[in-house]
Amino acid sequence: MRIHLVNLQAESYPVKTTPLAIITLGGFLKSNNPDVSVTYSDLQHSDLHNDLLPTLEAERPDIIGISAQYGTVTQAELVLNHLQTEGWFDRSCVVAGNVLPTYAYSWLLEKYAGLLCCIGKGEVFLLRLISQLAKGGVEPGRLPGCAWCSDGTISVSDASRFELELLPPADWAGLFARYAPDRYDEIWVEASRGCPHKRGGVGCTYCAIMPDAGARDWRPRDHAAILTELSVLARSGISHIRFADEEWMADQPDRALAFSKDLRDLERDLASDGVPMPTFDLAMRVDDVIRRNRRGGSADLLALGAHLEHKNNRTRIDALASLRECGLSQIYLGVESGSAGQLRRYYKGVRPEDNEFALNVLNDLDIQAACGWIMFDPMMTPAEVQENVAFIRRNDLLPACPTDSFVTYPLSRMRPLEGSPSVNILRDRGLLGQRTANVVEYEARYENNEIREIVGQVERWEQGIPRPVLYALKNRIARMAWLEGSLAEGDKILADHYFALKKLDLDLADQLSRAVLDGLDGNGLDGVRLRLEAERSSLVDVVHELGITVG
Repeated sequence: MRIHLVNLQAESYPVKTTPLAIITLGGFLKSNNPDVSVTYSDLQHSDLHNDLLPTLEAERPDIIGISAQYGTVTQAELVLNHLQTEGWFDRSCVVAGNVLPTYAYSWLLEKYAGLLCCIGKGEVFLLRLISQLAKGGVEPGRLPGCAWCSDGTISVSDASRFELELLPPADWAGLFARYAPDRYDEIWVEASRGCPHKRGGVGCTYCAIMPDAGARDWRPRDHAAILTELSVLARSGISHIRFADEEWMADQPDRALAFSKDLRDLERDLASDGVPMPTFDLAMRVDDVIRRNRRGGSADLLALGAHLEHKNNRTRIDALASLRECGLSQIYLGVESGSAGQLRRYYKGVRPEDNEFALNVLNDLDIQAACGWIMFDPMMTPAEVQENVAFIRRNDLLPACPTDSFVTYPLSRMRPLEGSPSVNILRDRGLLGQRTANVVEYEARYENNEIREIVGQVERWEQGIPRPVLYALKNRIARMAWLEGSLAEGDKILADHYFALKKLDLDLADQLSRAVLDGLDGNGLDGVRLRLEAERSSLVDVVHELGITVG
């Protein structure tokens, strides 16, 4: 059985990342069926006409799997149009998986009636599909989590849950046989899936974690499989690894502490062969860093000693400290806001002081916090924007060097994603707009007229420097942090200018929200933006001169 898996490139994501979805499936299929041959095409590096299509002609695969993640609509249409035109839907079984088929399968099946869409995770789906093809035919209704079109009618089968503990190491050897490791900017590894906050089916309102048979609860992988992958990557010359987990610790600090000890053993094994241990970063909820004891009055709310014996906090701190010694350099921390009202709307289960406490703990442990952030949402008020600005300034989240903690983007807006509770919440309030061009996201209206004016100014502000350029710049600064001080002079200049751009972003939110609270109208807001744009223009010129481009 021959299988060819294809990774699409997100149009607005210029950073080259390892195609974890397809090599995870490849490792699983090879481990479960020795007669299966799995090969890969990564369209971040390969060309459709000069590479993918000739490869398919040469291999004649029985299954062509397309991984269509967020932001790949244009390339998905391009690839599927060619497969359809050249008769591959009759010559092979064409399957699409990942975010786009999970949340927009109807849109896909209306265009490509012969396509099979995998909803959610794909391991069991592909294993059953291989079994069916080996017996001579495909029965979509017997494939778990399958959407298909027959005689103009779209149907969806029941899903089956996959036991993540059974997942073997990803097929890094198969990927690197075709694409050298140094061709990738980011190397991703998966240690778990889901989030315990999603156990009840709601969780954070903006979050659209991919389902596994409808469930989004947290489940870990076997430590041995993860350690095998880390060893392979270290021996392949990888110096930094990013964990792809939505929530890494998941209220299991004992497990995290045990994993840190396994990492130390791996570090010793690698060192005996002269191989350095990679550094790494991961993502966590605020309440997995520390859980504040809210009893006993308000004294010492942010003093660590008053909370160590509460909710396994001592073990949390020990686990994080041990991970730091093993190479943990950064935590993507789900802060999102410094406004109590905003956090309540998101069902975060934390308060601004919890966010601040977690930041203090990470600072004491010398672990950088990359703070997820939502400055604006459809129910925002100007006063809440001011609370957010004050939180960022109070907690020093505008960096001065690459290793400082920071907010990811000070002007970020909440995106109503298909699969997230926010879609129904906004629909019920009459604030949900049309689907955007990427098919899995919606436009939204702003309830507060002043916020609507502010966001309009922000959108005009952003036209001065494209978001993909900013993302490429942000990623370059992140790599500077991994290098820890070995920066060229040009990199230092670039970092200084990037930090100055972030400061101006925050100044814009600050001055616009102050202006509307002071009663300024649209013309006055134009003046605020134009003054800051004049200040920013020289910074943007330097960024372009130093070679930050997309592609």
